Amino acid sequence: MSMKYAEAKSRAVKSAGEVVETEDINHIAEEKELMAERVEKLKEECDLQKLSFYE
Repeated sequence: MSMKYAEAKSRAVKSAGEVVETEDINHIAEEKELMAERVEKLKEECDLQKLSFYE
């Protein structure tokens, strides 16, 4: 998920909260780790495990 998309999603949910009750979808707007960041961390962990296996 891109930074622009994450920011737009957060703004949209916050704006909607001014008009209607958004308690059930507030988790969507919460700042969370971006998918690309999580994938990069998993890749690094996998690479480290692979290296330790070959040693």
